[in-house]
Amino acid sequence: MSWLLRRLLASLMLVAAVAVATALLVECAPGDARSALAEGMGRSYASTHGAVRASPWQWFGGLLRGDLGTSKTHGRPVAVLIADRLPRTLLLTITAALLQLALGIAAGVLLVRRRGGWLDGAVSAGLFVLDAMPPFWIGILLILVFAIGLGLFPVSGTTSYVFTQPGWLARVADSAWHLVLPATALALGGAATIARFTRGGLLDALSQPFVRVAAAGGITRWRLLLRYALRNALLPLITLIGLSFPGLLGGAVIVEALFNWQGIGMLAADAVRERDVPVMLGMSVLFATVVVLGNLVADLLYAAADPRVRGRAR
Repeated sequence: MSWLLRRLLASLMLVAAVAVATALLVECAPGDARSALAEGMGRSYASTHGAVRASPWQWFGGLLRGDLGTSKTHGRPVAVLIADRLPRTLLLTITAALLQLALGIAAGVLLVRRRGGWLDGAVSAGLFVLDAMPPFWIGILLILVFAIGLGLFPVSGTTSYVFTQPGWLARVADSAWHLVLPATALALGGAATIARFTRGGLLDALSQPFVRVAAAGGITRWRLLLRYALRNALLPLITLIGLSFPGLLGGAVIVEALFNWQGIGMLAADAVRERDVPVMLGMSVLFATVVVLGNLVADLLYAAADPRVRGRAR
């Protein structure tokens, strides 16, 4: 418990440090960023403080009170904008995380099952190429093939029902239909990474003495892979899985803009384009919080899976 409290305290301090660094960047930014920040803090700030140029440190004080200011572009509180857009981004990133986990582990297991042949070499080379491709390039290819070429999925948007109100089942099916391409574009690169790590972990586990003893007992190849080798190969993947969510959130900024998915990625891109300083500051704190939480979740999962980590933490 003391280890968990120390990690939570360190995480809070790290987020606070990122917020302070962000305030310093606004202080040093070229142009009139402070006036843009004052405009985003609203007329109530000027009437209260008698100033039109807000200090980033006053924004930081508002952050401690839960006040992120008001968007210059949208005219709404930044916290409300983030709360409205966050569910769409969470739907996209969680779906992509589950998809890349399923595809990556399945591909890694199949590669080990067929290792040593031409298929193993060809797929492994393809995984390196896929891992190096940015999500927006994968998204463009998916749009060209499956949306424009085959017409199987919509090109962009989150729903087809703009002027009508269908039943809940139709809405769920329509959302899933729109979700396929952006979630796949966001997941494929991470799936390639997980597949390579799974393959390496399985090959290492298969060389362990306890697996050889189990194989000598007449266990089938698939059961040996899934029950004995895979359980031990997944342990190094826990940290990778925990750290993948911040990467997915960062990739969602480009993918959402490509597919016109109205989430916080689109909000961040619009804020940069419109020089909406309060939204930019709020998004930087949100992204920092997600990265820190990803590290914390990875540590907790690893400690839960490996008792030796808990023993060293004490």
